[in-house]
Amino acid sequence: MGPVKFGDIAKGATAVLNDDYQVDGFQFKTKLNTTLDGASATTAIDLWPPAKADNNKSEKVIQTPAKITWKFPKPMGIAGVSVDKLEMSKSGDFAAEFAFTEKSHAMKDLSLSAKTDLVSVDKATVGATFTGIADTRLQLDTKPLNPVDFTFEVTRSIQQLTFGAKLSKKDMTPQAGVNFTAGSIFAAVVASEKFKKYQAYAMYKMNKNMKLAGTCEYAMPSGVTKISAGIVYDACSMGKVKAKVAQEGVVSCSYKYQISKGVTCLLGAKYNWIKPGMSWGCQISVE
Repeated sequence: MGPVKFGDIAKGATAVLNDDYQVDGFQFKTKLNTTLDGASATTAIDLWPPAKADNNKSEKVIQTPAKITWKFPKPMGIAGVSVDKLEMSKSGDFAAEFAFTEKSHAMKDLSLSAKTDLVSVDKATVGATFTGIADTRLQLDTKPLNPVDFTFEVTRSIQQLTFGAKLSKKDMTPQAGVNFTAGSIFAAVVASEKFKKYQAYAMYKMNKNMKLAGTCEYAMPSGVTKISAGIVYDACSMGKVKAKVAQEGVVSCSYKYQISKGVTCLLGAKYNWIKPGMSWGCQISVE
């Protein structure tokens, strides 16, 4: 397994702490695979009942704003070219992402990308990722009309360790990170904001069904510390149960269950005992 993107250095722990939590709002997602060059379409519909004032009465009205995303892995049969995202959101915004592998430009171990909102050329970005150096990943993203607005990252794996650094116009002092994996143990540390903010992550796989994870964030010079911990238990046919608690006084839990082949239900809830309040959410996915 090669080095990951810089943003995924802590994924071994963040997947336990952050993924599959639908604790606010209600969503219905569908994914349709087609025979149109392998294209797939995903529709995400948000459902919620906002209050509508009418003669001092509160009337519940269901609204269904949606986000539609298309993916074309091989548009018009062109090898090495893919449309990874063609999206329209509920606010009317657009987004498109394109990828070009070595089959399209004949340069080994190099992949190119382009992103645009299909409106403003100034916001468009292009990128290049090179993996031709053993156990190393290099990535550069920039704006064609403003090349100095860039981000550059490099990650390298050495046995059980992965090191990474990320540099951008916004912060010329690089972010740095490292992770370590050994059997059932995963650990990572990420430094950012000119080495004034440190985030430590840990994950322990107790058995094939259960994982524990935690994170601690420390900021200087304020000395503010944020701690959270979580657990996930995958009971296979019985579903997946997750729970986490944060120092800020928030407890979250979720339950993911496959109702039938291709139909999944995700339920979640969140409670804050410092500022008393509770919310819950539900997501139905059909693929």
